[in-house]
Amino acid sequence: MTSSPRRTAWLLFAVSLALRVAFATEMAGTPLYRHADWRDTDNRFFRDWASAIADGDWLGEQPNHPYHGWHAWMASQWAHAHGAEDTEAAGRLLWDGWYGGARFHQEPLYPYLLAVTKLAMGDVRFVFILQALAGAASTLLAWAIGRRLAGDRAGLLAAALHLSYGPFVYHDFLLHRTSLQTFGGLLVVWLIQRVWERRRTLDFAQLGGALGASILLVSTTILVLLAVAGAAVASWRKAALRPVAVMVAAALLVISPAVARNVAVGVSPFALSSVG
Repeated sequence: MTSSPRRTAWLLFAVSLALRVAFATEMAGTPLYRHADWRDTDNRFFRDWASAIADGDWLGEQPNHPYHGWHAWMASQWAHAHGAEDTEAAGRLLWDGWYGGARFHQEPLYPYLLAVTKLAMGDVRFVFILQALAGAASTLLAWAIGRRLAGDRAGLLAAALHLSYGPFVYHDFLLHRTSLQTFGGLLVVWLIQRVWERRRTLDFAQLGGALGASILLVSTTILVLLAVAGAAVASWRKAALRPVAVMVAAALLVISPAVARNVAVGVSPFALSSVG
């Protein structure tokens, strides 16, 4: 990278981060930072799940799924239709069965990250710092991807579009995985571009690690892993077999703690979500 693109990269990162700092300052003291207090939200469930992990329930051997208002309504309808007991305890038991018992409710990386944040900092909301940094890095990745695809102007346009899209900033300050999913998706695309340019085994290993982490954020990323493997084999034939194997092995290594947990609690090894 020449000095000019390097300066552009740092400038874009700084502008994007400054925008997030300004947003955080403006929103301080508003209900935004207490969004997880609303019982019927994923934000609240992520916070409660992280608290349970931080309190020592690292494996989650017992079913742990949300029970929002619409869960209770559906359980009540089922109970009346089948002549069953219509209580909250019975409803929770019913939904735990539907959700697969001790299976992760959603992919586990984010709640475990929140749990580590709580143990280290005392409050899960300190994850907003990491999410803001990831958001600023996402602007940089959008620029780099656009620049690789269509030149400097396209890169700057991509960065400008990312900077101007308010929901990206907003999600950086919610207890939700959306911010990190966006960063992870852009990082994977950037790494795929690099793999196709350089075709080095080390690059495939790094891509596999990023794909594994992204799978632990949203399990449908497995489709990207399969697509990259298929495209590499179709393009380079036998020469692709070793680097593709390295990529898959790296992804499996990253998700192996979740697989080991599933085996320990007696659910399907690769079941990373009850709702996907």
